[in-house]
Amino acid sequence: MITNKIAHLFLVHVLNNLDDTVISKKKILSDVMVTIDENINDKCFQAVYLGIINPKAKRFFTEEDIIAFEAHQEHSSSKKDAAVRRMELLNIITPPLEKFFEEHMQFYLSDISKNLLLAKVFQARIEMGDIKNSDAIDEMFRQVQKKEQGQILIGHQDIHRCLKELVKFDAELKDSSLDFSKTLASVMIKNLEDCLKTRASWVFVGFLESEKTKKLVLPELKKESTIKIIKQLLKQDNNKGLQILLEKI
Repeated sequence: MITNKIAHLFLVHVLNNLDDTVISKKKILSDVMVTIDENINDKCFQAVYLGIINPKAKRFFTEEDIIAFEAHQEHSSSKKDAAVRRMELLNIITPPLEKFFEEHMQFYLSDISKNLLLAKVFQARIEMGDIKNSDAIDEMFRQVQKKEQGQILIGHQDIHRCLKELVKFDAELKDSSLDFSKTLASVMIKNLEDCLKTRASWVFVGFLESEKTKKLVLPELKKESTIKIIKQLLKQDNNKGLQILLEKI
């Protein structure tokens, strides 16, 4: 059922309406979790998780799918708050996915735009909290500091977009501890010049777009030595990200 074009939509509907998440785990999610290795790249399999973390998102589901999800909800016997049920489901299914991606981080990170789940698993962990004890997040931070063809992976054309979006998500999340953003800021400051030379400059711009995250990087960016590096780099390459960054500083 998990990889069937029709049946997986039924599973999404059931998961988002069944109050007893223990039954959901036992009867549905246990099967999902044991087939992660086999089905991780299957679009229907991915949609089951996406239907939990972003229910009714038009980016992932058609208008017809969303209408079907909402059908007859006025007759539903569900009494549990949808946000509570969603968080319970995330706590069930996210850890096994984190374990999978931790073990295959290098492969999936380098092609992050082609598998929606990795970024969404990061997002779920930020929302769930306990970033410091996430081996998947830790492995991701280790990998993005590596270099490929002389450039730090934080500045990879797809990875930098993902990180920028995660910083934005972290900043907009109510009562967030900002542990993800704090760790990323620390990593980027540690590799400051390497980041400024690449598209990672856009991630710095992302930090500056929120009052919550601006303070994590602005003191370092405002230093005379940093501004000097930025101006030198702009003489070599008309980098739009660096131009905007300099303006914001």
